[in-house]
Amino acid sequence: MTGTLLRFLMPFPMRGYVHVTRLELEDMKRRAEKQNQLLLLYTRIKRHREMIGPPADVDDFLADLSAVYYRNAVRCMRQEVVEQKTRSLLSAEGIPSVLMRGNAIARDIYCDQYCRVSSDVDILIKEEDLFRADYVLSQNGYIRDDGLPLKFWVNRIHHAVYHYPGANDFLELHWNFCIPSFFRLSSADIWADTVRVEKNSYALSPTMNVIQLLLHHYMHAFREPRILTDIIWALHKYEDSIDWKRLGEEIKRIGLLKTAMITLGQISSICGELAESEASLSLFRKTVEGLGRRTPRFLNSFFRMAPEKEHAFQDPRDKLVSRLALDGAGTICHSFLKSLLPMPEDIRQLYADRRRWMLPLNYSRFIAWRLREWKG
Repeated sequence: MTGTLLRFLMPFPMRGYVHVTRLELEDMKRRAEKQNQLLLLYTRIKRHREMIGPPADVDDFLADLSAVYYRNAVRCMRQEVVEQKTRSLLSAEGIPSVLMRGNAIARDIYCDQYCRVSSDVDILIKEEDLFRADYVLSQNGYIRDDGLPLKFWVNRIHHAVYHYPGANDFLELHWNFCIPSFFRLSSADIWADTVRVEKNSYALSPTMNVIQLLLHHYMHAFREPRILTDIIWALHKYEDSIDWKRLGEEIKRIGLLKTAMITLGQISSICGELAESEASLSLFRKTVEGLGRRTPRFLNSFFRMAPEKEHAFQDPRDKLVSRLALDGAGTICHSFLKSLLPMPEDIRQLYADRRRWMLPLNYSRFIAWRLREWKG
């Protein structure tokens, strides 16, 4: 993500006239599409149309992509129906919710709800409301994406996936941003940092939204340029509303030091001088560096952002190495042990078998499954 493409994808003001050839436009289109940022490129060029030339080539480029943009607009409007229907069902039962990621990021951070492609709808609820929310959704035709007991997942992951009735749309119902044992962030911590929008409808504060994006970046093993771009846009949008001192304190308390430092390294590598000159990136750098810790060179090298390189989603090696990006040796060790050795009650829930003599056998089955998964 360098040169002219970087200028277009970043949120910073355009400085001076930009001349691009047809070949350069096609190359940017190819790279942006690969990074799932094609529509952001389209909206940015369209917004700064008078500063980019030659006119004929740029107009042709925009005309070619307009149909793609409007197809995504239709998709987003369909997802908005899912958002509204789901939140209305939850609200009717007194269950508060927060719309996050996806279209919420497009509206709030990018100020263009159709410039970002999202494969699902993400809604956050309180952990204490999870089983009630699951009952409400199941009674209204939503179908869980897996057959594993919800009680097995609640202490192990951070969301459940549902199929919206009568459509191919997916809903992710979150009770946290991350695997609970990896970071010191509870559902209560998150909800203490929300603001009420309307009855039973809330939004994340700017500080919590940045934390959520950092955790999202970690959960995707630092491999998605789009999430890194989300973080840069959020820092820029919230530059004057973030309490930077508190953000640093929360990063340290939650256990996000290594995550923040890897992210900072990626921002510096792709943005170059912008990381030093732009106020929001400079504030983020000072906040992270002020926490007084360095990330091991191995992690910085392993997770170096290379947009041109192909990375498989949820690659087993990436998932394993990302465990080393957790803060503290104890947390790292616990992350591996918990993956291999869940609590006995979790195993009983998973295999729906409460016979004591079957517990060792079911543990063996579970460990074999995890090892196969890690091997890919």
